[in-house]
Amino acid sequence: MSRAGLAIPADAPVQLPAYSAVLADIGDEQSLSANLSTFSGHLRRIQAVRAASDSRSLVLLDEVGTGTEPVEGSALGVALLETLVKGGRGGAGFTMATTHHSSLTSLKFENDAFENASVEFDEQKLAPTYRLLWGVPGRSNALNIAAGLGLDPFLVQAARDSLGTGQAAVDSTIMELEGLKRTVTADNGAVQQLQRQMATLRRKLVSSRHDVAQSQASLQLRKTEAITKAVQATRQQLIPIIAQQEKEASARKQEAQKAQEVEQHKKLVSQGWRPAVGSTVYVPRLNASLKVVKAPSSPAEDAMLVVQKGFMQVSVSMNEIQKRKPK
Repeated sequence: MSRAGLAIPADAPVQLPAYSAVLADIGDEQSLSANLSTFSGHLRRIQAVRAASDSRSLVLLDEVGTGTEPVEGSALGVALLETLVKGGRGGAGFTMATTHHSSLTSLKFENDAFENASVEFDEQKLAPTYRLLWGVPGRSNALNIAAGLGLDPFLVQAARDSLGTGQAAVDSTIMELEGLKRTVTADNGAVQQLQRQMATLRRKLVSSRHDVAQSQASLQLRKTEAITKAVQATRQQLIPIIAQQEKEASARKQEAQKAQEVEQHKKLVSQGWRPAVGSTVYVPRLNASLKVVKAPSSPAEDAMLVVQKGFMQVSVSMNEIQKRKPK
């Protein structure tokens, strides 16, 4: 699944090594025609596995040491697993082995390279739960299954008696381990649930902060737009007012200039200024600059003089003329 890029059905994070080969001894190849017993079939496959395996191989062994006398089969299984765990040519990078020989489970306590695991069995329903119990060796449920299936109770009890107290103590210890494992698993599950809830709350908090930030930004944008519209509306209202004020100020300035020039002209006249024949003066009531063709008849401020433009001549008083046209 890993090499094919498929999702692994396990809790994250999942890490799998890149094995060079997957080698297995699974099933039963006994054959009368080939003169193979169950044990012989296993041995032939194990020899083939070791011939192809190395320190990067994954080796899968089903029912190690079965098919022959239990004590010898168990001893052979121990020797095989201890050889595989060393790695190298004929060894393995990782080995998974199933067995009903309880002596193989003691390897964990002699070599840290080994670990026990089992699949939980529901003795009430007489069915596996398919829950992996890591670190807990499996125990035989043959007598419990026999009792559950209705085998004569005296036969089951006789079998238990023949096992002695030693095996019962082992089974009791394994049951306690299973109970502790379930407790630890439940606690771990509760911790993981809390962690998932915390992760969910963190995501909600981040999302809420993002929403608040967006809301604040949107509110600020709306405020800015409202202020901009108000400024533009005020500006539109002020434009004609400012224009009128500028017009009035310009008119006042012009009137002031005219009044100043009139005063200046009166001052000139009072000081004895008189336009000479041929000079040009400005006549405000005619809004024209005209040529003097006849000088004032007397030095009085209201004395008359004659000005001409083209063929038209006009008599005006000294009070009606200015020395030059206002700017």
